[in-house]
Amino acid sequence: MTALSRPALLAAALVACGGDTGFTNQSKANGNESGAGSLEVTPEELVFTDLDWENGIASSQVFQVANVGDNNLVLYEVGLADSGGGVFYMDEAETDGQVELAPGATREFTVVATLTAFEPATGEARLLTNDADHQDFRIPLSAWPAGWSEDTGGTDTGDTGGSGDTGGSGDTGDTGGSGDTGDSGDTGGSGDTGGSGDTGGTR
Repeated sequence: MTALSRPALLAAALVACGGDTGFTNQSKANGNESGAGSLEVTPEELVFTDLDWENGIASSQVFQVANVGDNNLVLYEVGLADSGGGVFYMDEAETDGQVELAPGATREFTVVATLTAFEPATGEARLLTNDADHQDFRIPLSAWPAGWSEDTGGTDTGDTGGSGDTGGSGDTGDTGGSGDTGDSGDTGGSGDTGGSGDTGGTR
């Protein structure tokens, strides 16, 4: 039987254990599972008001995505789940491809809204992430044309409805009490002058 040298025995032992590479991979796998990315979005809703719908003037707003977790946050997809019939728009250059944010990192995305009719619209932005609590995160979007709240509030027309106060002009019925002038029948008592017949006794 051939005797193995000491270096040869050490090499054989390493091969039997899977070598240093096997231990290193296991260590890395455990490290990746030690934390997770956590999504935070501000604001959580975008509201566009007083849009110039007559001239079709666009308005833009930004929402920020932050990773407040202990590991990388992966944004698999960022875009519009509902464009509101074409009212809302996001630049594909900003949303194309996967985005990875390190702990503490942030990224901004822009939403553009354009109204061409005197009618509000709603939509949704959508983020698909590796955050277990926010794998499919939605951001509500709404757009309102200039003057919409004033016209639909009905406050002005409601006041004219209150013109029922003029119906209270029944106060003029007090003039019907001018029957007091009927007391002028006292003048009928001027029959006392009829007593001037005393003068007829001068014969």
